[in-house]
Amino acid sequence: MTIPTFQIFRKYFWLILPLFICCYYLISQLNSNIILGIDVDMPDELRKTEQGQIFYERKRGNGFNEKDSISFHYKQYEKGEIINVSIPNTKKIGKIRFDPFLGKGIIIINRLIINNGLSSQTLSLEKLYKSSNNFVGLHSIDNIEFKDGKVSIYCSNNDPSLFLFKDFSLYKDWKMTAFLAFLVTLLLSIFTLLFFHYYSNKIFHYFHKYSFNVKLVEHSIVTALSLLIIAIIVTKSFVSLVTIFHFERELTLIDMLVTYVSDIGIVFVLGIFAIYLFLLAKWIASEAFQKIITLILTSFLKILQQLIYLSLLGLSLAFVSLSIFYLFSGYIFFEWGAFIEPQHIEAIEHIGVTDEFWDLFFRWQTGVFLIVLISLTFLAYKIAIYLNKYKLRILAIFLPISLIALLPINHIYNFAPSVYSPLLMITASTDENTDGVPKELLEDINASNFKMEIQAQIPLKYQHYKGIAKDMNVVIVVLESTRQQNINLYGYERQTMPFLSQLAENSIVFHNARVNQPRSCKTMESLTLGVYPEPRLRAITWRHEKVNGKNNLLKTILDQGYTFNFTTMLRDYGGDSFYPFLKKITNNRIDHAMTQKKFIQAGKLTHQMDDKIASNDLLEWTAKQQKFLAMLWTNCAHMPYNSPIKPYGEENTIDKYDNCLANLDLSIKILVNGLQKQGKLDNTLILILGDHGEALGEKLELGHGNFLYEHSLRIPFLIYNPKIFSQPVDLKQRFQVKDIPATLLYLLGLPNTMEQSINIFAKTATDKIYLSNVFTDYKLGMIFKHYKFVYRPKYDKTYLYDLIADPNEEHNIIGGKTDKEIAAMKRETLEWYKYQIEYLDQTVFAKE
Repeated sequence: MTIPTFQIFRKYFWLILPLFICCYYLISQLNSNIILGIDVDMPDELRKTEQGQIFYERKRGNGFNEKDSISFHYKQYEKGEIINVSIPNTKKIGKIRFDPFLGKGIIIINRLIINNGLSSQTLSLEKLYKSSNNFVGLHSIDNIEFKDGKVSIYCSNNDPSLFLFKDFSLYKDWKMTAFLAFLVTLLLSIFTLLFFHYYSNKIFHYFHKYSFNVKLVEHSIVTALSLLIIAIIVTKSFVSLVTIFHFERELTLIDMLVTYVSDIGIVFVLGIFAIYLFLLAKWIASEAFQKIITLILTSFLKILQQLIYLSLLGLSLAFVSLSIFYLFSGYIFFEWGAFIEPQHIEAIEHIGVTDEFWDLFFRWQTGVFLIVLISLTFLAYKIAIYLNKYKLRILAIFLPISLIALLPINHIYNFAPSVYSPLLMITASTDENTDGVPKELLEDINASNFKMEIQAQIPLKYQHYKGIAKDMNVVIVVLESTRQQNINLYGYERQTMPFLSQLAENSIVFHNARVNQPRSCKTMESLTLGVYPEPRLRAITWRHEKVNGKNNLLKTILDQGYTFNFTTMLRDYGGDSFYPFLKKITNNRIDHAMTQKKFIQAGKLTHQMDDKIASNDLLEWTAKQQKFLAMLWTNCAHMPYNSPIKPYGEENTIDKYDNCLANLDLSIKILVNGLQKQGKLDNTLILILGDHGEALGEKLELGHGNFLYEHSLRIPFLIYNPKIFSQPVDLKQRFQVKDIPATLLYLLGLPNTMEQSINIFAKTATDKIYLSNVFTDYKLGMIFKHYKFVYRPKYDKTYLYDLIADPNEEHNIIGGKTDKEIAAMKRETLEWYKYQIEYLDQTVFAKE
């Protein structure tokens, strides 16, 4: 005798497998976020105030990023209690790094626990310790040992880092997840089978009664496809005309063919898929097919047919959206000379739609765009009437074209910019950061062909500056993330830094200063060592233990009997090993050092980055010194731009950033006025510069890393002293941070032993500068004459901007150059890249 339940099971067996798959997937997703427990012992004096971090690196990633970090405070935990941190989406995580932010001392790891919400597993520390893939110290760790079931970490420097996992996926136990998935699936299967058994007739009756209008669905999909094809033709034709007549670039016949074939081919591939779904839906409803299936499956396939029609309507909406995107891409190309890229999408995700992005919608061109869109939609609707009659013939004609269109899809960067596919551009993969140029590009590059600039003769009109500041105190103020264009001294409409403008009356003001790579650690390298910074991801400061410390700015000055202070509002010396690096190059001659962390410990700092605290701390130190060198590194203007004062409100990102500059101005004022009260201002040379620029939404970029635009490179720089500079001096020489040490030593009357550091007074307004950037895909560049060249080796993509005719870098004029000229520029940047790496290995990292 057959049990009724088995009859139900047999009748609706087709539901079980997809239901099981769905349940298992959902449960595994719910448990992809796990809790990592770290049972640690720390020195009591640090436990009360110390902050730690867990960094995780995504699979196929190239480094640990601040945005992927989880902070925790030890003061939240008592001794022996477990620190619990939530690790998101562990399926995509490869490595996990533990940064205890411990100074000199010992930290003991008692246990590591992984809790996925269903079960808890305690890992074997002994196995982890013995594994070569785990417990590997990154830096600032003297020794790691395993004893009595615990791991002890010994460190003598600040900011140690430790790999907890080189491959986290090896240590996740999903047995409980699988068991629960099976159990839940079983229960849901029984419930679903019973539900369908008793209510299936009502459900199927509903779908029989309310069906889609087939003609409406058919016409909507053809209309949407027609609009998309028209949008592509109009956009690509417009872009080609702009390329030829507006940007005056050359387009070959092949470029013109690829322009239309590539994206229209993609559309026809999508169209074929839509037609397939439509024919499938109609076939399902045909009499022939009805004879094949059972009565039960007929009702199910009716539901499937309606779902297909619904998906076709969704495709129609998607095609319309793509059409609008393509038309909008044409307008973006006219504005920028390039299409949108993944980096721009990431910027929008972080800051929302920027002011620049919104500005595109509040112009008269927007009205034209909407009229064109409506007109083309109406045209597509009319064309669709005729296409519906002859769709099979049209399909037969364009099918070969769609196959040809597959050829350039994997080579979207190998043609002129005007024939790039907007769709493929925004879906191209991008890395978080990259280490450098692919090795294969350097095989035939000879670094000896590169000729480094040498010190030229100082013009007579500047020779009186030699030794003018002899034996003066020196204060170097580095303004974090401060770009030149938002400072009123350089023509900005807002009076963001009025006191800086007052200082300019007794200063040399430099108008053409740049960084070579927009990163703080790279500026630290150039400012102290007088070299082009390490062009790869790895920073010299990270490898401080290998730096010989022979030739550098700080050592040269300290050898004259100066004392040294490093005060910063960076969290922990920038997280780039600034403190051990400075200790190494000064031979442990740091008399006083303060960081954001120490200000928090002292109760002087709450949640906002008030750089005025750092200025006051520095003044307390200078009051006790006779002959001093100090470096003050601010932090207020760094993202997310939190200023304790808000003179410009907080309506947008620029307002918040300008508030930070106003706070920096007050910090400088406190410092200068304090030195004056101490009677030391006339005998103190003050250098003020930005460590790099900042993007505030321009070209959909935020921060200071993705590209090499001028807003990320140009920085303010002035040298102030009321005694030796009785009137303002404006200099237009083009230089980079590496040239500041030679210039400072010239003013102090000291010899310059750093051969890459060139005295700014000897430079011209057209001197060449070489650039690099490791964020997203790797970039090289150079500024020569009035041009900027940028090379992206990964994509073999090049840019050329005329910085005089096009200061906003909106028009890529590389199309006006021959292949030979472009190849020569690429080779020169690669020769510099290889030369600089070899130079650093032979000088900065040479054995003492």
